[in-house]
Amino acid sequence: MRFINKRKIAISILIVMGVIFFAPLSLVFSTEGYTPPAPYVPPDPYVPPDPYVPSDPYVPPDPYIPPDPHVPSDPKAPGDVNPGDGQQGGSPGGQDQGPGKGVGDDNSGNDDDGEKDNEKKDNPNPILDSDYYKANKFAIKDIFLSNIGAGSKVDFDFQRFDWKGSLTSAGRAGLGLIAGDDYFGEITKLGLNVWTGYDNYKNVRGYFESWSTIRTAWSTMNTGGFSGASGWGSFWGAISKANPPGSVSTMFGKLAPPLAAIDIGISSFEMGANIGHGDYAGAVGNLGSVLMSSAVIASASGVGAPVAAGLALAGGALWLGSTIYKNWDKVVDVGKKTVEYGKKAVKGAKKAIGGAINKVKGWFS
Repeated sequence: MRFINKRKIAISILIVMGVIFFAPLSLVFSTEGYTPPAPYVPPDPYVPPDPYVPSDPYVPPDPYIPPDPHVPSDPKAPGDVNPGDGQQGGSPGGQDQGPGKGVGDDNSGNDDDGEKDNEKKDNPNPILDSDYYKANKFAIKDIFLSNIGAGSKVDFDFQRFDWKGSLTSAGRAGLGLIAGDDYFGEITKLGLNVWTGYDNYKNVRGYFESWSTIRTAWSTMNTGGFSGASGWGSFWGAISKANPPGSVSTMFGKLAPPLAAIDIGISSFEMGANIGHGDYAGAVGNLGSVLMSSAVIASASGVGAPVAAGLALAGGALWLGSTIYKNWDKVVDVGKKTVEYGKKAVKGAKKAIGGAINKVKGWFS
């Protein structure tokens, strides 16, 4: 029994000694190839952000200062308006200027005596420049009364009635009615005024004898055949036609004086409207129309051909002077624009021709 216990003690001692002997070797084998971790490196110390700097305090904008109140200009009194301001409606004389046709009147849309561009646009005549007045004048005077006058000259024989001239007259008046204020509209209005002036010339010319008779009478007066005031009277009587336009002897031709009286009434109304509006140049043109229409009545009333011729000539001169005055600025403006457009057209043509020449040269280079 003792032997067994000694044996257990010996074995236990051997085991303890073996553990003690082999323990270091186990540590060697267990740690072979082992790499210890890097030493702990603490992070950088915490750096707080820059302190908050508030933005500049809000500065409100300057208070709103309203502009100065609008002060309207002083209204123009009639006496402060330059002659030629405003415009009046009118209509061209017919192709034949039949009895009572309104001798000397201009186109309905173009006004009786032309216009000045800026003055018309800035200061239109509230009566004569209104569409209502122009349209009614076109219908009553340019269409109705014009054809009545032309028809009375041929006793309303429609086979002899000048239909072409009637349509031309109506078309001319309508063209003046719709012509605008741009460059081409102004050229149209100027052309219509020239056309009306030619008709007025033919009507005034109808009160006088031929040019050869006038030259003969003038030569007679200069050679002493006429002397003093009586000489001038004789000269005027010699050149005045014995049967002026108003002395038509046909049955319906006697409508000439009443139609002329209506035309005098229209022109007188327009003259008053122009005077009230400060358009004295237009009023002068209306006075010329009144005198030319009065010549029709004078020639039919038997007061004498010289009186009728004098009224017609004076009226024609007043109408012509008024029309030239009121259209002079327009003529100058249209002339300048025409020159400018002509220069642009020449430059454009030169450029086009030069480009064509260079293109052709390129074909052969």
